[in-house]
Amino acid sequence: MFIIMLGPPGAGKGTQARNISKKLNIPHIASGDILRERVRIADDELSKKIREHMLRGELVPDDIVIKIIHDRLSQNDCEHGAVLDGYPRTLAQAKALDAFLESKNKRVEIVINLDVPDDEVIKRLTYRRLCPKCNRIYHLLFNPPKNNELCDICNVKLIQRIDDREDIVKKRLEEYRNRTSSLINYYAEKHILYIVN
Repeated sequence: MFIIMLGPPGAGKGTQARNISKKLNIPHIASGDILRERVRIADDELSKKIREHMLRGELVPDDIVIKIIHDRLSQNDCEHGAVLDGYPRTLAQAKALDAFLESKNKRVEIVINLDVPDDEVIKRLTYRRLCPKCNRIYHLLFNPPKNNELCDICNVKLIQRIDDREDIVKKRLEEYRNRTSSLINYYAEKHILYIVN
């Protein structure tokens, strides 16, 4: 079963996708995590392009994201489906995903849109912190570490993701509204869209 999680940055797509992934025993594929990891470990031209877009709060171009995610979906653990978090983000990506899955006699069965107001998204993301060692996520207001911005497990200084700065979050929200809103209509017309407030 292939499931897509839609919603603005910080809506909770990752949290809910992980829950669904465990329950259905299918992989959780987070495009943002894959792109950030690519930037972190590689120093090639593609990684530099990805980083530039992320620093400006822009979506990474479709051709790059499509290739990276379809390569991931071609791995054996996706044979019975996956929960896609952050992909597709544009109509072109959605159509490319449909064509990719159809070539394997599969299809997207459920699309869940998490509807969260912008002011809540800004609060969630700008106070989010991450352990650079174990990737545990904290929130300085709702789920703070026990010891002054140090990871409870690793005891290392927590970091703020570059795309969680307020100016970039606002740009990401604008970009999301402009480019991703057409997906809601696309999946609604297929009668596979479920909206969760």
